[in-house]
Amino acid sequence: MSNEQITENIAAPAEFRPEGAAAKVWEALTANPGVPITTIVEAAGVSRPTATKALTAFAEAGRAVRTHGGRNDQGRPLPDTWAP
Repeated sequence: MSNEQITENIAAPAEFRPEGAAAKVWEALTANPGVPITTIVEAAGVSRPTATKALTAFAEAGRAVRTHGGRNDQGRPLPDTWAP
């Protein structure tokens, strides 16, 4: 009786590589997980609408998660945060 091991050849998922301004947003997001959009905007050097569009697309593709900030003790809204 032989002791053969059966191994599966599992392909790694394709690496996610956005282009243009979205690439800058992705780099900022992965370098600063769990931060509000203002931090991502500053780190990426893009406008807020550009970052919002890219982050929304990442979330729809399952690449990013938006966590709602809720409210502080005075009832004021806290910023949402984003993470890859």
